[in-house]
Amino acid sequence: AAVAMALAPPAAADAPTAWQWGFQDTATSQAQAQVDLHHDIMFFVITITVLVIYLMVQFATKFHYSAAGPISEKLTHHTTLEVLWTIFPTLIVLLIGIPSLTLIYSLDQAQDKPGLTVKVIGRQWYWSYEMHDHLQHKLVDPDRLVSIAQKSM
Repeated sequence: AAVAMALAPPAAADAPTAWQWGFQDTATSQAQAQVDLHHDIMFFVITITVLVIYLMVQFATKFHYSAAGPISEKLTHHTTLEVLWTIFPTLIVLLIGIPSLTLIYSLDQAQDKPGLTVKVIGRQWYWSYEMHDHLQHKLVDPDRLVSIAQKSM
């Protein structure tokens, strides 16, 4: 029986895999909201990164000093450009900040009575745990601890 359990595939619970890309499947709506916020922020990060690399290449290739080509003088003290590169980052921070604050405040609204509260206490030679409003167990047998840990993996 032990060999069959060791060779059996894991239960339907979601678990990380080696070289996994992306997040695990979420179990709550709040966790899904965190994943969605991550994807929204990554959109801005990738867009800004591509734009900055493009502009760096353009400036390096078109505005370098050469005797044949003109040097642009409208990049310094250009009021419209300075206003735009102040307003655009402000708008991006607001577009990221409003959903972030909404998510933080929704995470703060915890339920009044959780479904299960487990208090785990590490003793010198054993673990004990208490499930408040439910059962109380003491685990002294290390083999039982190992079997419980293997079941959770």
